[in-house]
Amino acid sequence: MSNIERLITKIRQGRVILWAGAGFSRYAGIPTGCELVDLLIGATVSSQREAFRDAVHTLPDAAERFVDMQHGSMTELIRILEKAINIAPKNMKYHSLLRVC
Repeated sequence: MSNIERLITKIRQGRVILWAGAGFSRYAGIPTGCELVDLLIGATVSSQREAFRDAVHTLPDAAERFVDMQHGSMTELIRILEKAINIAPKNMKYHSLLRVC
């Protein structure tokens, strides 16, 4: 199976989150990647927070480390991210300028 086929399968299963990056969603009131990392750090056991904070530098790093700390389960990661980003946007001005081809 090619990479694109695997991606399409994951999209159909609801296992993919589109993240535009560069703070684009910030204009709509959605948390930045750094803010999501902080949420994940805050959700760790207090005795593990400092080691977690020192070990992560990006959202993908934090997500992977968080799942490892959950013994491979993505359930809590998904719950935290969905709660943070499944909110009504505050402003859609810049998003409405996007064109889908």
